[in-house]
Amino acid sequence: MFGIQALDVVIGMIFIYLLFSLFVTILNEMLSSLINVNSTSIFQTLKDNPEVRAAVVRQATDYFEIEIASSDSSKKDSLSIAELRAEIDSLRTTQIDQLNSSLGLGWEMKQGETLAQEIVDVLSSPISNWIQILGWLITTLALSLGASFWFDMLKKVVNIKSEITKK
Repeated sequence: MFGIQALDVVIGMIFIYLLFSLFVTILNEMLSSLINVNSTSIFQTLKDNPEVRAAVVRQATDYFEIEIASSDSSKKDSLSIAELRAEIDSLRTTQIDQLNSSLGLGWEMKQGETLAQEIVDVLSSPISNWIQILGWLITTLALSLGASFWFDMLKKVVNIKSEITKK
């Protein structure tokens, strides 16, 4: 009798985990399509434009070097709320806006057009529709890997790049 109750608890926990995972995946998909973070268009931009590719590599390397330098100091623990807001605003204006404009993230709406009209315009052609949806799905899968995975991946890539440049 105890075994059956334990099995019910385990099955219930698995069901809750799967339900939560489904919720997070749907939320990721909604966010990636709402702000138009499309992996296929990012790949196409990086493949076709060496200047943008070099700028993204430079930004990632700079970010990683700053993060490593600042992780050793105790300054992070002593920042006030105002200093944190200023640092976030600085990051947004110097890093995120540059990437958004160079990678084509976000929606480019015409004068007087709403977000819904822009989405309908983009998805109106059949080929664009499937490529756009595929890009959003790939972005959702990438988001589901988590920030720690991507930070470790960035660290490995920067380390490989620095090893290659040493030789």
